[in-house]
Amino acid sequence: MAAAEAAGGFAVDTIMILSALGDVDTAFQIANGFLLSRGSLVSKGKIVAPDDINDATWRINTQYLFTPPCRIVRADARFLPLCEGMGLTDYWRARGVRPDYQLTER
Repeated sequence: MAAAEAAGGFAVDTIMILSALGDVDTAFQIANGFLLSRGSLVSKGKIVAPDDINDATWRINTQYLFTPPCRIVRADARFLPLCEGMGLTDYWRARGVRPDYQLTER
């Protein structure tokens, strides 16, 4: 948990690991804190510039949310609000597409 608060790469790994283990609540706490800066698990320290850039890169690379380990997260009702917060639903709507995960999972 401490590592997830400290660096983007660790947050991504922790979200995937917790999802695979079935700890959806904690995975969402980390995802909301890392991706939306909401909740109790938001990075608290001042990060030096190179890490800021690295964390920004991790935040825009959200493809891991659509991998098999995160299937349980995608099936949760909190996933769509997470996507809305990141702007993904606006992107899908503007493109006139339905996301693949909604076509193949239920």
